[in-house]
Amino acid sequence: MVHKLRLNRLHPHHHRANRLLTSTTATWFTVTSPHSTTIRGEATHIGSVPND
Repeated sequence: MVHKLRLNRLHPHHHRANRLLTSTTATWFTVTSPHSTTIRGEATHIGSVPND
């Protein structure tokens, strides 16, 4: 996620919160997507995940 990378650069002290956000996002994708492993590995392409 681009936003996470930007937040880490601008606010390094928020690293713990960003890790929590990443874990929550990964869990959400695991629950909602049949391709959870692929989406977790390609989080930067959230907007263009193929539906096959």
